[in-house]
Amino acid sequence: MHPDFIAFLRRAIEVRPAKRFHDAEKMVDAFQRLKPRILRHHAVQKRRRNGVGKQQKDWQAIRFRQFKKEYGATLHASHACRHCDGPTAESMLFCPWCGKKDPVREAGGFPAECPRCHRGMKLDWRFCPWCYGPGLEPHSCRSYSDRRYAGRCSNAACEDKRLMPFMRYCPWCRRKVKRKWRIPDANATCSRCGWGVLKAFWDFCPWCGKAQKRS
Repeated sequence: MHPDFIAFLRRAIEVRPAKRFHDAEKMVDAFQRLKPRILRHHAVQKRRRNGVGKQQKDWQAIRFRQFKKEYGATLHASHACRHCDGPTAESMLFCPWCGKKDPVREAGGFPAECPRCHRGMKLDWRFCPWCYGPGLEPHSCRSYSDRRYAGRCSNAACEDKRLMPFMRYCPWCRRKVKRKWRIPDANATCSRCGWGVLKAFWDFCPWCGKAQKRS
């Protein structure tokens, strides 16, 4: 609010009668003199707020677009965060843009879903690789190949061993994955969990939620 208008209001509610306006006509006259300044001040403040908000929104849209162009396919970031609409993947436990937990609660790119965390599963998996829980009845006894398999389970007794990037548990034996997953063509890692992060884009680690200093 304009400082002169604040002073006007204070005079109008002054406890001591001698300090208040003598009558309504005096108060209206004072207000009419102030009105042009108040309206100009309000218009300037509104333009500033709208301009800053639009710039922030436009810049965020550019970041989202560039991230999807460079890493969307690699990270399978085909979902939008249910809190901020930022591009996320169902393997992420936290939104890398706003830091909120569980940004995605829907299956995508997989034919089945986990009844606990609602993330995607393949038909031949016995355990959910995203959340820790008891085994599930496979939808099929057939073994399905997938080009996304890029790692091996460390359990010598595991029957299959195939892992996809950013899995937390083996879908065949439920053993916790000890490997620190990295992002191809990106060297940065989170100082807390050691997994790969994109400091040029992300404000938070999508794997553990730690705030990141963007480069």
